[in-house]
Amino acid sequence: MRCLSVCLAALLLLSSLLLVACGGSSPGTVNLSLSDPPTCMAPQGPYMHVYVTVQDVQIHQSSTASNNDAGWIDLAPQLKNNPVQVDLLGTSNQCFLAMLGSAAIQPGSYQQLRVILANNGSQVNNNKCGVAANCVVLAADPLNPQTLQLSSEAQTGIKIPSGQIAGGQFTIGSGETKDLNIDFNACASIVVQGSGQFRLKPVLHAGEVALQSSSTAISGMIVDNGGLPIVGGNTVVALEQNIGGIDRVIMETVPNS
Repeated sequence: MRCLSVCLAALLLLSSLLLVACGGSSPGTVNLSLSDPPTCMAPQGPYMHVYVTVQDVQIHQSSTASNNDAGWIDLAPQLKNNPVQVDLLGTSNQCFLAMLGSAAIQPGSYQQLRVILANNGSQVNNNKCGVAANCVVLAADPLNPQTLQLSSEAQTGIKIPSGQIAGGQFTIGSGETKDLNIDFNACASIVVQGSGQFRLKPVLHAGEVALQSSSTAISGMIVDNGGLPIVGGNTVVALEQNIGGIDRVIMETVPNS
């Protein structure tokens, strides 16, 4: 009788463990990309290239998590040992500039991102900046890259808070695969200081995108008030989303001819 009771108890325990296991959730997969609207690219603007070197991107479920809080998850873990240098201006018809990586994360809603750039003393493979890891190349002086000075927030992690994530958060379900894009607005992020140095004051947004579709382009013609095509000038096409009563630019670009 005693043996039967022990065996029955063990069987009940095993059954409960199996129920917990079967009721668990599977990690989701996040594919991470980087884009930027090239609105200050020559000849519309003064820059030929804006290079930044990304060495980490992390995500957190809490909108108030600080730099040293637990719970930050790496979305591109391979960047730690192999940072990637990206030209934020790319080309006028290039939507996604780089695929930064892919990672498995637990299902849930995430309300904060941070992008960590390599400091200017870092070694970078095939460095386009010469000695620095981050730089701008001026149309007026293309042979002499200018170091892009980093503010402290760029060195500790450029925060993308809930208000700068489309929909206020990034949500992924059990077993789902989603594409997350970071839009790095370099043109709004570069400050020319009185000393002539260039400093990064980063402006970033993020949101879920559908990379697999080839039919999500916008085409047409930009016309003036009289209905005539606009020739020349500086025209920007922007995609905006109303978040909390404020229209925020999610993505923008310069149209081609």
